[in-house]
Amino acid sequence: MRRFRFSLQTLLELRESRELEARRRVAAQNAAIAQLDHLDRLTASEIARQQATLLAAQHSGSLEPLALQRGHAWIAHLRKTMAQRSAQRDALKTELSALQAAWHAARRDARAVQKLRERRYSRHLKDRQRYDQAVADDLARQLPLFEPV
Repeated sequence: MRRFRFSLQTLLELRESRELEARRRVAAQNAAIAQLDHLDRLTASEIARQQATLLAAQHSGSLEPLALQRGHAWIAHLRKTMAQRSAQRDALKTELSALQAAWHAARRDARAVQKLRERRYSRHLKDRQRYDQAVADDLARQLPLFEPV
């Protein structure tokens, strides 16, 4: 009996590659969101450091008005940057939802062909067992019967 060959193997490979690509896009989007979160944490720590520096300079009395103004402007800039990142994050999360839906659809399409392959392979194995049994039965029929001596 011949080997198992799935006639839709090319389609299966195509759908699996589409699923893999969709999963890669979701992972890249998650990485982009994580990068924005990391930058926000760094910016928040920079704001805290700047505020502590300004407060310490105010308590020591060595703070010039121009330095105070620059410090507040820098903190305002950092907060504005965080707000822009928040808007970016919201857009990325919206896009992430669409990418996840595409990934699930690609997974569903690939799984449908995988299940078909599994069913056909199972049927092939059953046919193979029937064939092997038929060959064994045929060989058994061809053997001479032993007669007692």
